Amino acid sequence: MMQTVMTAHLKLVLILLVLLVLPVGAYTNLIEPNKNEVIAIEIPFSSIDKGLVSNIKTSQGLVIKEQFEWYELWRKHLGRKNNYDNIAPQVDFSQLMVIAVFAGSHSFSSIKVEKIIDNGNNLNVYVKSGTELINKPNIDGSEVCPYEFIKLAKSSKPVVFHMD
Repeated sequence: MMQTVMTAHLKLVLILLVLLVLPVGAYTNLIEPNKNEVIAIEIPFSSIDKGLVSNIKTSQGLVIKEQFEWYELWRKHLGRKNNYDNIAPQVDFSQLMVIAVFAGSHSFSSIKVEKIIDNGNNLNVYVKSGTELINKPNIDGSEVCPYEFIKLAKSSKPVVFHMD
């Protein structure tokens, strides 16, 4: 009889241990998330300049991380030959970088950076272009070359453009 009581107590202790340990193991993923899991973060940015007339006539996205690159791009954008008659907007390149997007040469179009997502490996820049973003076409039918310049926190991650 004593042996039956000890066996019953042993079984009860084992059942209690299983019930106590099992939930801890079930919640381990909440305490220690999967290290392979990718968390996407939307990156804030602000506009520097946007318009319909640029002398850069090819569709492209550019990343500018240095002051001299910024001055050179701004000069090309305005179509000026010297650096004295076109002062680029000030950007603190010690903390910021510039992203420039150009829609290319069209008679009726526009371009807009919609969002930037950091997926852990890259900064993904999502760009929308098309006729629905502007109110009216260029009345004289001349070509437009839409552009947008934005600034955001400097990053060493590669930038991937998703032009829509």
